Amino acid sequence: MKRFHWNLIAPTAVQSSVWMDVATKEVAEDIDYAELEKVFSAETQEIKRPNIGKKEAVKSLLDNTRSRNIEIFLPRFPLGVQTLTMELEEQLNIINGATKLNLEHIVALKRFQPTQEDKEMYKKYTGEKAELPLADTFLLKLIEVPMLAMRLDLLFTIREFPVNMEEFKPTLDLAWKACHELDRSEEFLEVLGYVLAVGNYLNAGTPKGNAYGFQLKYLPKLIDFRGQEKTSLLDFLVVQIHRRRPDLLHMPSSLDSVVKASEISVTSILAEIEVMGNELKKIEHNGSQITQHPKMLKETGLRLKQEVETFLGEYCARLNVLDSRAQEMSNTYSKLLTKFGEKVGTDSEDFFATISQFLIQFNKVVQEKLSSVSRPSSAVLKYQSQDCNAQKKETSNKSKSLQKALTIDVIETDRVLGEGSATAQSRKNTITPRSTALKRKSKKLEPKADYLEKKSSDGKWAKRYFDLEQGKLHYFTSKGQGYRQTINIRGAPVRLLEIDRRVIELVSETRTYHLRAKTSASTEEWLKALQNHSQL
Repeated sequence: MKRFHWNLIAPTAVQSSVWMDVATKEVAEDIDYAELEKVFSAETQEIKRPNIGKKEAVKSLLDNTRSRNIEIFLPRFPLGVQTLTMELEEQLNIINGATKLNLEHIVALKRFQPTQEDKEMYKKYTGEKAELPLADTFLLKLIEVPMLAMRLDLLFTIREFPVNMEEFKPTLDLAWKACHELDRSEEFLEVLGYVLAVGNYLNAGTPKGNAYGFQLKYLPKLIDFRGQEKTSLLDFLVVQIHRRRPDLLHMPSSLDSVVKASEISVTSILAEIEVMGNELKKIEHNGSQITQHPKMLKETGLRLKQEVETFLGEYCARLNVLDSRAQEMSNTYSKLLTKFGEKVGTDSEDFFATISQFLIQFNKVVQEKLSSVSRPSSAVLKYQSQDCNAQKKETSNKSKSLQKALTIDVIETDRVLGEGSATAQSRKNTITPRSTALKRKSKKLEPKADYLEKKSSDGKWAKRYFDLEQGKLHYFTSKGQGYRQTINIRGAPVRLLEIDRRVIELVSETRTYHLRAKTSASTEEWLKALQNHSQL
């Protein structure tokens, strides 16, 4: 039975009310309860009656998915459907100044704009177009707008170009700084001198000894080359430098940009400059075509032409500045390859990643050694003193490795690195690299890719295509298009913002990023994936 919901009279109020007289046995017996159950049974189905005089609604000519997507979009669209043609004509001519169309609206219009097949379909339709559903009316109004595709493309490129340029500029600046810091660093060259001297001593009497130089890709391997008591060659070098040239221990801090530029591609930067140049040419071409269209009012066309020319003048000048800086950066990078004897055309990502890895390792060992040396100096003095025999026994185990680090000469090279004799062949036989089986293997995580919104420096949200793989988050203007930028998220804190649980905050070494997904479920998926990759 269906339930009839009501509120009951309070028991204390019944005695003074009429309900005691109303609720009689005679009335209760007059009710046909069988019919009551039949009429108000929960399983009773509604009796369908023919719609007399009602006209059946006209079905959409579009497929269900497309029609539904348009209907979902329309409540958020600022222009009315019935007046769409006139209003959109006006909004498409606004390059600068107040406009009702934001970038999201323009992207949606590009997505929903009628195709040639749509135009043919509506042209052949013989029914009353005014009776078609709202989604069809929307497309019919768009069909009436002349050169819609080109005008949307023009407006989209003009709106997105400044955002792309702003995002690109920090990458170029970082690459420029990295190249110039490395080119001017005398400290880095002096550290390389120490590496070369030790390497030549170890390789004495072999074809690889008495070298003038070595490929930089071997710098990160210094930490894997170990002697007695697991002392690495990098440990040994840092101790030598600390004894002879302690000022060089701060070398990594002068190459901070090199560390941050470990994933920047010089080739990609030059390619992006070219892409932006082509986009400006496209704006110029489309603007010219639109303003000369016969259906474009002379006054409107003239105003649009002036606004496009103003935009081109400003951003062509800005691009020229970036292009000059990019060419200077590229020339400096080529100079670096020659300077260090590297192959012409060496990928800058590999080049900077190698040096960055070495700088991080070097700095870590320096911090470890300095913290060791900064312990109470009495321990060192007791160990080094020839007169403190009793105290020497108590502290010898603690000071053993420290003494090796502070006794620096050629003999120490043999002793610390495991030399049993003075011959080069003996050194070759006794010193072996650490087994690769001991190296930590990175776990393989599933990649993830989709569109997300990224907050730019001016506070605006822009749609970007993101591709997450093995601790690196790449993003593009759109899927398979535009300049690739990379965020190294290994070790980066990732969390949801308290003020907006749809926004993910990612703090990399260089900057803080805010990303936003379409739904809460998608946000949770991305948050989990980013956190997993950040732990690699």
